[in-house]
Formats: sequence, structure tokens, C-alpha cells
Amino acid sequence: MQMSFWGATVITSLATVIPVVGKTVLSYLWGGLSKASRQKTLLDAGTGFLELIKFQYVWNYFMNNLGALYLEELFQNKVKTFQYLEELFQNKVKTFHMISKSAGLFKGICSYSDLPLSLLKGICSYSDLPLINSQRPNARDLMWLVGFVEGDGCFSVNKNGKYVKYEFAIEIHISDIKLLHKIKSILGGYGSITTRKRSNTELARLKISSKYNLKNIILPIFDKYGLLTSKQYDYLYFKSCLLQNITFYEHLPIYERYTPFNSTHLPIYERYTPFNSTQDILNLYYFDAWLVGFMEAESYFSTFQVTGESNKIAKFGISQTNGIQIITAIKERLSLNSNPFINQKTNCCVIDTSSVRGVQNVINFLKKTPVKLKGNKRGQFLKWLHELRVNSRYRNINIPNHY
Repeated sequence: MQMSFWGATVITSLATVIPVVGKTVLSYLWGGLSKASRQKTLLDAGTGFLELIKFQYVWNYFMNNLGALYLEELFQNKVKTFQYLEELFQNKVKTFHMISKSAGLFKGICSYSDLPLSLLKGICSYSDLPLINSQRPNARDLMWLVGFVEGDGCFSVNKNGKYVKYEFAIEIHISDIKLLHKIKSILGGYGSITTRKRSNTELARLKISSKYNLKNIILPIFDKYGLLTSKQYDYLYFKSCLLQNITFYEHLPIYERYTPFNSTHLPIYERYTPFNSTQDILNLYYFDAWLVGFMEAESYFSTFQVTGESNKIAKFGISQTNGIQIITAIKERLSLNSNPFINQKTNCCVIDTSSVRGVQNVINFLKKTPVKLKGNKRGQFLKWLHELRVNSRYRNINIPNHY
């Protein structure tokens, strides 16, 4: 029985899957560099039984020594060998489930062990873990991002006709739009940036509304580095609905920022907190980087003139609605002597300092943290330092030459 010329060509071409030497083996099987003549096809019955034995021997050697491993990676795991090795050694991960359509993606590993609310309602475990740009984002930048989102970000579950629309967004003044582009870069290039006007104020907005991107880009970050204020409850509700794939608005559960630990007897500004104590916050390994991000969103650096004083007075302040616990933690971390005060109408908690010692402590903190201010707040801080240098009131404090 004789096999057709083109049938033999197709079958022998399978040898090209052999790494490195595939083309050489194929050339050997064809009997040379040309396959124009059917007399040069090994599998033609006229080539002889010995040649078939040679081919079978070469093929068995490949399968037993190289091919089995290669084909297992190629067909069973659906992962290209060299991509797999790149992920294994560059990202130092032992387990992942898939390779994204982009060759430069890696599988993130998520753990609830770092969440302060790991036992609270609304957390849904899931096995489909995040995919983030392989130019691996700096962990400190992600910690900074969580702090910034605490002030200027939101997780929304809104009505869109009869459907539910999920959205993660950060909105700031348009003058700081470059910061949104930096954040987009931290997120691996995901998200769209738009502008709008609200009450004669120009705003810039970064948003991600794709369910796939929300699950694989956003959730892993905020699972790894939990939010520290009442916004954590917004996130848990958002995450729970998203992972349950609730599509119709009428199916959404009723949401309220519930009060843990049976603390309904406390004032309202003390209820909205995901922590038992201030010390729990201070013990978080990512608190310093988080605080820089939070300062980026919610703090100010200013100077003011007092009647009768020749020199201006420097002032640093930071605030948070329903944030007595987080503001108290910030007070302790920066070693500020002043105490937080609360606006009873708005429940906004504020702490500020204008003492020489307090100013020095703020400068020392921002100088030592590995992550830095990134947007317009950085420029405000640098201008503040410049004013301090020429102010005799602060001549004895240590002001860094570079930031």
C-alpha cells in the first residue's frame, strides 16, 4: 500500500514541533532540501522498509526524551514553553491557571490574610485571580493607590435601565489630570480618562467599568491592601454583587454601611470604621505608603500671616468624613500634639498643626517613606518647603534639599 506524496508531506511536517532541531529532522525525513519529487519522500513505499525504521527510531527518541514534556506543555496546559519559563523565573510564581491573550501578563496571587475584614459579610472567595501587566507594578505604588482612592475614588453599583452598572472611578480637578495618567500606568494601562464640568468646576475622571477588568485588575489590589475607612464597606458590597454576577437592578440586595461590633450606642462618626482600634491601623505593614496616598488626596500644605507677626506660619492639615479613628491613627503616626476636631454638621474630622515640631514631623515622615507624593500635591509640598527655608521661624528644622 502506498501513501500519497502530499499526505506524507503533511505527516512528516509534524516534526517541526520539535524544539531547536525540528527543521533539521524534517530535512532528513525528506531526504534533502527539496521535496519536489515524490521519489524523495521517505514515506513513499519505494524508499524501503529500512528508512521507515530510521524515522520510527528518531520519532520514538524524540517522544521519549523531549517531545512528551513539550507536548504536555503545549496541549495539556495550553501554555507556550518559553512564556511559561519567563513567567516562572521573572515573576517567581509557582502556580497559575492561564496565560492571557497578551504575552506580557502574569497571574497574581491573592490572599485574604491581610484583610482586616476577612471575616465580615460580603467577601466572596473566587479562584479566577488577577491578571496585571507583566511590567510588574511597584507594590508601594499599589499601597499608595489604595490610600488615594480612599479620598478621591469610589466603587459604584448603579442602575442602568433595568440593569446594573459596575464602575470603579477616581475623579479629581482637571489641573491634576497628569496624576490620573500615572495611576492608569500603575494599573497596567487599563481604564479610560474623560473630563466634565460640574458646578463650573472642570474635573478629570479615570474609570473602569468592564466586569472582566474589575475582577482581574481592581479586586486583587483592594483584596491585598484593604481600605481603612468606611469606604471598605462600599468595596465589599461592590465586590459581592460583582462576583455574584447580579445583572438586574431589582435583584440587588439593600445596602447600608452596617455597624460592626454592636456599636449602635456610639456617635455616628465613630460607627463607620472597619477596625476595632487605632492600633490595628498602625500595625498594618502598608500603612505608611497608604498614608502618603491619602495625604495626596486629603491633606494640604499652606502658610498664613498672623497680625503682628513678621514671618508667616506654616500649616499642615488632613481631614476625613466619619474618620475619627483614621485621623487619630494619623495623629499618632506623625506624632502631632494637636487633637482632632469634628464638625458636628458634616461629621468631618480634621487635624492640623502649625507648631515647629509638628511641621518637622510631617517633613520627616514624607522624607523617609519610599513612596512619594506624585501629583500637584507634590508641587504644593515643594513650594511649602521653599517657603520654610526662607522663614526664620523654621530656621532650626531639617529641610531636605531633594524630594
